[in-house]
Amino acid sequence: MQVLFSDLMAKVPKKLFEEVGAEFKVDRYNHKLTGQSLFQILLYNLCEENQVSLRVIEDSFNNHQFKLHHNGKVLKASKSGISDRLKTVDYRYYEKIFITLQNIFANEILDCNMQQVKRFDSTIVTLSSKLLKSGTKVPVGDKNQIKFSIGFDGLPRSVRIGATRSDMSEDVALRDAIKSASLSKDDIAVFDRGISARKTFKDFSQLGIRFVTRLTEKANYRVIEERSIELVGPDDSINRELEIVSDSVVQLRSKDVHWIKESFRLVKTVNKKTGKPLLFLTNIMDSSAFEITEIYKARWDIEVFFKFIKQHLNTKHFLSRDINGIKVVFFMIMIAALLILTFKVVNKIESFKFAKRRFVELLRRALTYDIILLYKDNPGRFKDSFTF
Repeated sequence: MQVLFSDLMAKVPKKLFEEVGAEFKVDRYNHKLTGQSLFQILLYNLCEENQVSLRVIEDSFNNHQFKLHHNGKVLKASKSGISDRLKTVDYRYYEKIFITLQNIFANEILDCNMQQVKRFDSTIVTLSSKLLKSGTKVPVGDKNQIKFSIGFDGLPRSVRIGATRSDMSEDVALRDAIKSASLSKDDIAVFDRGISARKTFKDFSQLGIRFVTRLTEKANYRVIEERSIELVGPDDSINRELEIVSDSVVQLRSKDVHWIKESFRLVKTVNKKTGKPLLFLTNIMDSSAFEITEIYKARWDIEVFFKFIKQHLNTKHFLSRDINGIKVVFFMIMIAALLILTFKVVNKIESFKFAKRRFVELLRRALTYDIILLYKDNPGRFKDSFTF
């Protein structure tokens, strides 16, 4: 069944921009480049351009194919004006729009079973410290860095932007991203070995957060109970890749050389091709060892997502060097990714790149007709043009 653009957009509140704009007073002191207009121009350029810049955005305002209007007048904006607006507009406006859209689309397109697995990971973007005053210095070289931590379950979810020294540790950044993700009792947080603090594993268990992660081979633990290994059929792909060696209930030793009272589950495997041991740690006791390895395997999806936004949505560099502007742009990148992924799923498109190309064609057409992507006023006029 074909899903029309108007069908999907009908799920978006008619006054979304107006109500969120009023909440954060984004246009209180700036009636020229409104929060909604900035949304439009950023969305267009982040999707359309391989490397967006303030100069590119300025040119977009003067492009005959892209004319933004406000109160019947064509908007004009200079490079410096756009830069100043990114510094001053409340980033929470774009964050709220992102959260609203993700909640709307999630129930429509996500597989209920896959929603239980929430992948978490971080990426870091660096720039010369002479240009970027925010963030923290990299260990080697004269650069500063900002960390972006994301939850992902088929759509980008909880977003945490870290610019302090402590944020560079995954035991802080990723831990806080997981804690703030409002996970249900059925959700499973999956993350890599960046989180290693035993206290974090303990906190997750006490908070009722189910998780699956990897443990280093040198980890200090003691076995409390050996569990029987359930046999897995020969047709399971993971069974051909990994051999499950043991399934145990263990206690972990922390850096201050004391044993954590909470018990965890350790599934030890060996890669059949390389002979490399892989250790999976979890607090889930009611799934088979095979299922635990399958859950961790799903973490790869977030790696693919990061590769997509870096290669195709301008995440590898900073459009703004101000921390507020950085947050504005990153939430706009998440909104663009959210819309493209929704477009990809409802159209059953396999390739991220091809989905983006088709999406941009519709976006360009929408903006050529001088309407925002989330239009409401006259959907019937463009019904044939905007089909998902």
